[in-house]
Amino acid sequence: MLNEKTKKIGFISELKRRKVLQTCAFYIFGCWFFLQIGDILFPVISSDENKIFLYLLYGMAGFFPAVILMSWFYQISTSGIERTHAFIERRMTSNIPPINDRRRNPEKTTNNEDYIWTITAQSGPLKGLSYGVSGPLVIGRSLDCDLTIISPQISRKHAQLTLNNDLLSVEDLGSANGTMINGESVEGVQLLHNEDKLQFQEIMFQINRNYNKERNSNTAENATVLFSRNESD
Repeated sequence: MLNEKTKKIGFISELKRRKVLQTCAFYIFGCWFFLQIGDILFPVISSDENKIFLYLLYGMAGFFPAVILMSWFYQISTSGIERTHAFIERRMTSNIPPINDRRRNPEKTTNNEDYIWTITAQSGPLKGLSYGVSGPLVIGRSLDCDLTIISPQISRKHAQLTLNNDLLSVEDLGSANGTMINGESVEGVQLLHNEDKLQFQEIMFQINRNYNKERNSNTAENATVLFSRNESD
C-alpha cells in the first residue's frame, strides 16, 4: 500500500516537473477564450453558428489527448520548443557529494570549513546544494563529469575548475553556450575570486573562499616548523 502511494506521489511530481498540468490548464483556458470570441463572431460568419460551435468543441476535445502527450515530451521555453529530458536521480550520476545534503550519508557529511573553496548552486537542478573543491572538477551534462547537471543549457563537458596553490580558476571546455563570470564571457583560463558568479546560461553558481581554512592551515604549518626546530635543539 505504501509503495503504491509512493509511486502515485512520484507520478504527480513528474507531471509537475514536465508542466503537464500547467499546459493542460492553459489549453482549456485558451479553448474557452476562443469559444467566447467565436460566440460573437460565428453569427456574423455563418447562419448555422451552432453547428460550427459544436464542430470546434469536438475538435478541441479530440485534440486534448495530443496536448497531454506533447506536453509530456516537450516544453515551450524562451529559446523555443525543447524536448524534456528524462529525470535522472542524483545518485545515478557520479557527482561529488554535496557538503550540505545530509540525505546521502549524515555520518560522512562535511561542511564548508573543510575546504578553502566551495561553490553553491543558486539556480538550476542543483539549486541550494554546495560542493567543496579539492582538485580538478569537470562540470557538464555527461554522467562521467565530476559535477553532472542535467540541463539542455549545459554541454556534455562544459567547463573545468582547477585548484592550484589555493588559487581557483575556470576554463570553458568548448561549450555550445559558453561560460560567464559576473556576466562576462570566460576566455582561456580565468581566476575566480570570492563571491564571483559562475554562470552557464540561466544556471548560476556562487564561488566562496574560506579564509579561516587558510589561516588554520598556515597556523598548523608554522606549529610543525617550530616543533621540528625544538626537536633539533
